[in-house]
Amino acid sequence: RVRTYPLNASLTWAPGEVTTTAGYSYRTQVDSLPGSVTNGNSAETSAEIGRTFRLPSDWNLKSGLRARLGFQQARTKSYVQNLFAAGRRSRLTDNGRQAFTLNADTDVADNATFSIQGSRIVNFDRNFNRRITQTVITAVLQMQFFAGDLR
Repeated sequence: RVRTYPLNASLTWAPGEVTTTAGYSYRTQVDSLPGSVTNGNSAETSAEIGRTFRLPSDWNLKSGLRARLGFQQARTKSYVQNLFAAGRRSRLTDNGRQAFTLNADTDVADNATFSIQGSRIVNFDRNFNRRITQTVITAVLQMQFFAGDLR
């Protein structure tokens, strides 16, 4: 038996033209096998906020700075139960992921876009007491060229 309860919302705020998005989902699962029952649940949360900022006009850029900040988190737990065993309940999984992201980009010319991205991601497994953290920063200058019509 699986049950899922999702909830999502998006909203644009007139003052400052800020966009926000949020989501939450909760899932439960029960599996029954001869001699044991497995219970599990997982939860996912996400949120994002974005806004375009004006840049000084003497920089001569074609657009403002489009910025977005995001957060995601997911966690899963599951247990197996055996009515005839001494402990009766054992943890199968207890793991998850958490991520923070920051993205910003602007059009520096008609055919060029500059973007910078940063993220910090943490993966964890509480069954084996493991935690892996990754931090990534990327800067990209994308240029587009048009050579003319194809024949």
